[in-house]
Amino acid sequence: MANSESRLIPIEEPVRWDDALARCGRFDCYHLAGYHALAKSRREGEPHLLFFEHEGHCAALPMLVRPVATVEGLEHCGLADAASVYGYPGVIATIRESDAGSESFRKAFHDALGRTLDSLGIISLFLRHNPLIDTAWLLAPKTDAPAIGPTVAIDLSQPEEQQWAAIRKDHRHDIRRARDNGMVVRDDVSFADLDTFRRIYTETMNSREADDYYYFDSDYFAGLIGRLPGRVKLLFSQNRNQTVAAAMFLLCGDIIQYHLSGTAPEFSRVRG
Repeated sequence: MANSESRLIPIEEPVRWDDALARCGRFDCYHLAGYHALAKSRREGEPHLLFFEHEGHCAALPMLVRPVATVEGLEHCGLADAASVYGYPGVIATIRESDAGSESFRKAFHDALGRTLDSLGIISLFLRHNPLIDTAWLLAPKTDAPAIGPTVAIDLSQPEEQQWAAIRKDHRHDIRRARDNGMVVRDDVSFADLDTFRRIYTETMNSREADDYYYFDSDYFAGLIGRLPGRVKLLFSQNRNQTVAAAMFLLCGDIIQYHLSGTAPEFSRVRG
């Protein structure tokens, strides 16, 4: 289509990948090359970033391409499927649905995406959209985008009183009780207690009988910190020098994403 250009950026070109994201405006850690490289190291698929330009706007869509030959009964099939990496990536773009030219952009993007999927031999595409980035409209009506479940977002740019008022009453009560009982939060800036976090997280997954996918080894956590320098934050909740819970957050621009967490088993039934 005239005035349109698309290119597929491989994970072996991380600088080009992240530069393309920056051109598209707001993005999250789940879009970054480093995060996708970590997924590749775990054999989750071959990462690609589709970068698209049309009439002065641009969009990007990361995906993991996986051969369907790994499925029993399809060992001799040379085709593939594609999916989002674990988290909330989805499409990012400089154009909004309400902008002039949005329909032209969407149609051109559909064409580019279709050509890309054909070139990679992809027969199905599964994406998870970022709930903080409104771009699902770019794939409609060719895709179905159901709301699987609710997400919670806190606008940290609001005054603290306004943030507090938006918290559910029972949660405010629990927070007050925790504070009154001496609960504090510690920022482990040097990741000195990363092994403690991994132990608590693993014990939490055991208690919930989680699928194997949600068990991460020490290489995963070391890789997350190493591939996303300055973007990982590790916090511990403590009471009288006892570690009660821990959470890992990912930082990207104005987004702080709650990534993984766990509660020490001896405190799993304690509130406040």
